[in-house]
Formats: sequence, C-alpha cells, structure tokens
Amino acid sequence: MDTYMRPLGRLFYPEYIQADEDSETFGFTIQYQAGKDQSIRQHSDSSSLTLNINLNLPTGEGYSGSSLYFVDPATGEKNIVEFAPGVAVMHRGATQHAALPITSGERSNMVLWLYGKN
Repeated sequence: MDTYMRPLGRLFYPEYIQADEDSETFGFTIQYQAGKDQSIRQHSDSSSLTLNINLNLPTGEGYSGSSLYFVDPATGEKNIVEFAPGVAVMHRGATQHAALPITSGERSNMVLWLYGKN
C-alpha cells in the first residue's frame, strides 16, 4: 500500500487520494472457477481506489474467459480488458465494472481498496 498504491493513487487521482485522507485500507482475495463462482455482476466498489492483481502464474495456471469490463460513464460503453496472469488493474472504486464468466480453469486475484476523500 505504501510503496505502490498510495503514491500511484496520489499521482493519478489527486482529487480523491490525498496524503492526509488515505489511511484506511481493505484487502481480500477472490477465486473464479469454471462451474462455481464464475463471474461478478456489474458493480462499483466501496473504495476511492481499487487495485486488482491477477495472481496466476504465466505458465501452468491457465484459464479462459473471465475478462473484466469497465463502463464508460459518459457513453455506457463496456470496455473489455483481458486480465492476463501477473497483470494489475487500478481504477476508481466508483467506476462500474464486472468480471465476465470463466469458462475453464481457475483465476485468483488479490484486491486492495484504498479510501480517500469522500
């Protein structure tokens, strides 16, 4: 949090993440498995800033499906992001997003939330 998330949050989202207002954090892991918890419906997070890290290894831990999409608030367009092993995605918590269904294998993620102004 101190090495990456706070500095990047303050750099890219200074109106929401400020040095005197970003001490609260929360983290959790989530697994997507074909035939089980396959997807997450469209939602926003309870954070000012979210960092979602794909924990799968590039080899030997393959899966298919399970892309992310983010909704453009101006147009409602869904922008799909292929969420490859080792990739991290940072976004404002208020951004509507979802995980599409996983069709094979398993994907593991670590999600970190940072709270800031408002």
